[in-house]
Amino acid sequence: MTETTIQAFFYAIEQKEPESVLDIGMFLRKIGSISREFGDKTIGDKVRLCGVDHGDETLFPVYRALYDDILDYPQFLDDDKDASEHYDLALYLGMAQEQKSVPDERLLDWLRTRTDYLFTEYNDDAGMEKLGRYGTVTGITLDGEGYLVVKMRPETTDAK
Repeated sequence: MTETTIQAFFYAIEQKEPESVLDIGMFLRKIGSISREFGDKTIGDKVRLCGVDHGDETLFPVYRALYDDILDYPQFLDDDKDASEHYDLALYLGMAQEQKSVPDERLLDWLRTRTDYLFTEYNDDAGMEKLGRYGTVTGITLDGEGYLVVKMRPETTDAK
C-alpha cells in the first residue's frame, strides 16, 4: 500500500463530493486509520461512509465508529432489504495484494444498480476491458500510479 493510494482514496472523495461512499474492503481499516482524516484531507461527517468487510481482519470497535454502516461480503449481495440503497461513489482500493484486483462480476452487477461511480486501481488492460462492460472507464494518473474511474451504467445485454 503506497501513500499515493491513500491520497487517491481522499482525492476520489474530494473530486466527486459524494453524499454517500461505499468503501469495499474497508480501505481505512487497511491503512490503520482511526479517523476520517489524512493530512489536510477529511471525509466530512455529512458523508455517509459504508464499509464492506471481507472478514480478513479483526473488526475493532473504532471501525464501527468510523463507518456509518458495515456490510459483510459477500452476504450483502444477497440481501434484498437494501435494494433501494444507493451510493454516489464506490471505492475499491488496496485489494490487489489480496488477488482481488478487479471486482468479480457478481459485485459489479450489484454496483451497477446501486452506485454512480467506481474508483479503483489500474492493474492491467484485461481489468480495464472487464470494467468497460459495466460503464464508461476513464484512466487517471496520480504521482505516477494509475487509477480508473468508472461511470456505472444501467444493465445492458452486453455486460455478461
